[in-house]
Amino acid sequence: LEVHRQVIAEYGNALFRHFQYIGVKLHPDYQHFYVDEERMLPIYEKIASLGLITVFHAGVDIGYPDPVHCTPERLAYILPAFGNAPVVAAHMGGYLCWKDVLRFLAGKALYFDTAFSFSRMPPDWAREIIRTHGTEKILLGSDMPWSATGHEIRFVKSLSLLPEETDAILGGNACRLLHVT
Repeated sequence: LEVHRQVIAEYGNALFRHFQYIGVKLHPDYQHFYVDEERMLPIYEKIASLGLITVFHAGVDIGYPDPVHCTPERLAYILPAFGNAPVVAAHMGGYLCWKDVLRFLAGKALYFDTAFSFSRMPPDWAREIIRTHGTEKILLGSDMPWSATGHEIRFVKSLSLLPEETDAILGGNACRLLHVT
């Protein structure tokens, strides 16, 4: 990570402007860091200063089940480092960590996506997290190729939300986040 820190410090602004990046995906399990490590804070602050969206793989990764590098509690701890820059916690805030999502993340200033929820997340848990967190902060996610987009869309539609809530999750919230009209 030291090399990454140096590159971001020296070239970050120019690189992100040149390539017109809108966000960064971090997968702590694959990138071998805990989300709340102090050494990551300058990276988060730099991403935030560039106004980029940060997407975290959150919760259990079925390929690397233990230890969990991005638990809802750890993620909640570092959210202030992003200021007003958007943060997305994939997998409804933390795959297989639904109780902790409700305890530590629901209602906070971040988005959750629905990636890898179809046939894996009990619908009652999904509805409770959506109601507690706020429909306006839920984004459609597919996690292709592990979960087809069509399955995730059907999952969202099966939750018996109001039509305007379903529409927001299936695209309206993403349009607002990405400033797409």
